Amino acid sequence: MFGLDSFVYNPPLSIVVSFLLILGSDFIGLLLLKRTSLISSDYTWSRLQSPIIGLMLLSIILYPLALAGFASLLQFRVLATVLMLCGVLQLIIILRNLFLEKKWLRSFSFFRTSHLNKILVLIFLSYLLFSLSPVTNADSLDYHVGVALHILINGQMPVTPEWFSSRLAGSGEVINALGFSLGAEQFGSLSQVAALLSISSLILNGRLYQIGVKHEKWLIFLTITAMSAPVLVFLTGSSKPQLLPIAMTTLGLYLTVMLSKIEIENKLRLKIFTLICMLVMTASQLKFFFLLGGGIVGFAALSVMSRLRLLVPSLAIAAAGFIVIIFPSALWKSLFFNGGLLESLLTPLPGDWYGTDAFERMLRNYGEGSFPFPLSLLLPSSLGVLTTVIGAGIVFFIFLKPRQYQEVKFLLSISAFLTILLILLGPPTSRSYLEPYFWLLIALSLQKPPNLYTKHSWLFHTPVFIQTAGIMLMCWYGAINAIPAMLSLEQRKNFMTRMANGYALVNWIDKSLPDEAVILSTHRSMGLIPRKTVSMGWAQYSDMDNSHALPYLLRIREEGATHLLITGTTLNQSIYFIFSGCFSGDIVGPHEGFVATRNPFNRGASYNAWLVPIRAELIPDCLSI
Repeated sequence: MFGLDSFVYNPPLSIVVSFLLILGSDFIGLLLLKRTSLISSDYTWSRLQSPIIGLMLLSIILYPLALAGFASLLQFRVLATVLMLCGVLQLIIILRNLFLEKKWLRSFSFFRTSHLNKILVLIFLSYLLFSLSPVTNADSLDYHVGVALHILINGQMPVTPEWFSSRLAGSGEVINALGFSLGAEQFGSLSQVAALLSISSLILNGRLYQIGVKHEKWLIFLTITAMSAPVLVFLTGSSKPQLLPIAMTTLGLYLTVMLSKIEIENKLRLKIFTLICMLVMTASQLKFFFLLGGGIVGFAALSVMSRLRLLVPSLAIAAAGFIVIIFPSALWKSLFFNGGLLESLLTPLPGDWYGTDAFERMLRNYGEGSFPFPLSLLLPSSLGVLTTVIGAGIVFFIFLKPRQYQEVKFLLSISAFLTILLILLGPPTSRSYLEPYFWLLIALSLQKPPNLYTKHSWLFHTPVFIQTAGIMLMCWYGAINAIPAMLSLEQRKNFMTRMANGYALVNWIDKSLPDEAVILSTHRSMGLIPRKTVSMGWAQYSDMDNSHALPYLLRIREEGATHLLITGTTLNQSIYFIFSGCFSGDIVGPHEGFVATRNPFNRGASYNAWLVPIRAELIPDCLSI
C-alpha cells in the first residue's frame, strides 16, 4: 500500500473526517487552556487559540513515537479515531452554544455588521473553501505527504539520506500522518486555516492592552491587511506546515508581551511561560526553519521572567521543555545521520553526507520571481508568481511609533532582529518573512491609528481592498474548479490529473508495473508514487562518479530497486547511459506527461517518461561511471 490515493477516503468523507479532527484538536486545546486557567475572560482571542494548542499537544506526543519507531498505522488510526470522537463531542457542544445559549455567536466580533467585518468573514470563507481541495502543491506531494505516508507504512520517521528533502521533515509531517491514517486528506490544509484564525484574532485584539480608546475599524483593517497577503493562498492550499508554526511563535510572542504588561500572580506567570516554551519549541520541531523565530521569542520571554525575578524556575521549565520537545529529534538525527549532537540541534542536515551542502545552499538561495529582494516581497514579477508575495501591508510599517509605545518598541526590536537573521541565513522568499510581518501588524494594532488613516482611510483601504479582491478571486476560482473533486472520487482523479504534478504519470506507473516493483525515481512527487520508491534526488547535487556517492548507490542496492524512472524530452540522457550496464529487460514507454500546477499562469512543459528494468544487486559494479 503506497501512494497518496491509498490513504485518502472517498470524497466528501475525507473532508468530514478532516473537520472532525480539527474540532478534536480544538477540544483538547480548550481543555488544556481551561484546566490551567490560561483562557482569558476576553473570550474571542484566547478561544481561537485552542486548535493551535491542541495541535501543539499532538505534536509533542506523536513526534517522539515516530522517532522511536512506535508509529504504526494501527496506533495512529486508534489515536485519530479518539481525536475524531472528541471532534464529534466538540461539534455537539458548539451547536448547543450556537442554537440554544447563543453566547458563542455573540462573542465573535467577526459577525458584527460593519462592511469591514463582512470582508474579513469573506476572506476566511474563501481560504476555508480553497483548503478543502485535494492536495496538489508540489512541496506537499514531495516530502510533506511522502514522509507522512512513510511513517504510516514503516512505523517510523524515514532514515533515507538519499532523499534529501525528506531530511527537512519534522513533527509537521507526523501531524499530516495522523490525518492520512483516517483518510483525512484536508487535515493539513485545514490546520493552516486554523493557524490563520489564531493569528488574526491576536491582531484584532489590540485593544486588550487598553491603549487609547477602542479603534475597532483600525484593528479590523489591520487584520484584513494581514489576511490578504497573496502568499497565504499558496500556503492554505497545501499540507506544508508553515502557518502552524508561525501561529505558535506569534502566540508565544503575544503572551510574552502579556507577561510584562498585565498584573497577575507569579503562579499564573509561570504557567504562561510554560505555554510559551511549549509553543516555540514545538514550532521549531514542526519545521526546522522556525528555530530562529522560536528561539528569539523564547529568549525574550526568559528575559521578561528574569526582570520579574522568576529566572530560576523559568530556567528549570525551559530545560524540561528542551529535554522533552527538542532533544529527542536532535539525538535521533545524531544517531542515524552520523552528525554531532550540537550540529543536529543547529543545522537541518547534520552529518557529512555528500551533496547536502549544495542542497542546503540551494534552499538558502531559492527565490521566487525575477525582482530583487526586498522588492520581491511587495510585487510579483509575473502572474505565474502572484501567490509568492506578501503585498501592500509592508508599506504600513512606516507608521510604527516605537517611541510612544513600549510594547511597539519591543515588538519592533524583536521583528528587526529576526529579519536580519533571515536575511543572513534564510531564503529570500516571502513566506520566510511572514513571522516578522505578522508581528509588526500586531505592533500596529497596539497603537492608535495614524492621523492620516483617521482622516483619509480610503488611502489605506484602496490598495488592500484591491489585493483582497484578488486573493478572494483566486481562492474562489480554485475552490469552484475543485468542488466536483470534493464530492466525487472519479472527479477527484480528473482534478488531480489536471492540477497535481505527476499524478497522470503515477497512474501510468500503476498500470505498467507489478505491485512488488521498487522504483528508482528521478521525479519529485514521492508522495504520489504507488510503489515502494527510492529517490534519486541526491544526484542533482552530487557527482555519481565521486567515491563519496557510494553510500547512495549502496542504498539503491539495499532497497532492491527493480525499475528506473527516467523523465525528459529524450531517453538519451546521462542517467540512461550511467545505468545502461544494469538494464535487465524491455523498456516501458515512452509515456507523455506534463508539469501540472493549480496556477493557470504557471503551466509547465510536456515531457516523456520511461520505466527501465534494472538489476540493483549489480550496483555499483554495473554503472558506467
